Amino acid sequence: NRVKIEAVKSAFSKFFEKDVEVIGVSVDNGVGKQPYDEQTWKGAINRAKNAMKEYRDGDFWVGIESGIFSQYDRYFVANCIVVMDKNGNWSFGMSPWFEITKELYERIRKSEEMERVMEELFNIKDIGEKMGAIGVFTKGIMNRKELTEYGVIAALAGYWERKLLEKS
Repeated sequence: NRVKIEAVKSAFSKFFEKDVEVIGVSVDNGVGKQPYDEQTWKGAINRAKNAMKEYRDGDFWVGIESGIFSQYDRYFVANCIVVMDKNGNWSFGMSPWFEITKELYERIRKSEEMERVMEELFNIKDIGEKMGAIGVFTKGIMNRKELTEYGVIAALAGYWERKLLEKS
């Protein structure tokens, strides 16, 4: 997904204060098209592991999985992000959460994929490659790239914390 690649590139460039190369690989998440709750984390972990198997010549591998979470009889969408470095260290982060209605949640459950439901409802082809649901629901104030980028930065915070603690 081009949007996810751009988000990773932007986050890593900001975090490491240099230009970085990001190579996107299409890998299986092992949990299906639309993960829910804990499956979302499993999907992100599987993507990072599978990316490493697919492309070994990197310093980091990033798994990003969008999922739907249920809490307090409410439904939320968020990205789970897993960053793995070449030394086998793992770091986890999440994007901001945004709420969806029970009606939309039930419609997604029936169709098995949020992107298809959003395309159908709002007539935006390949919405996941564009603004994403967050773009629609925030009137364009935030888009999917930004949402994902914040999650990648949050995942990198755990990586950086370990580096800082090693020095102290």
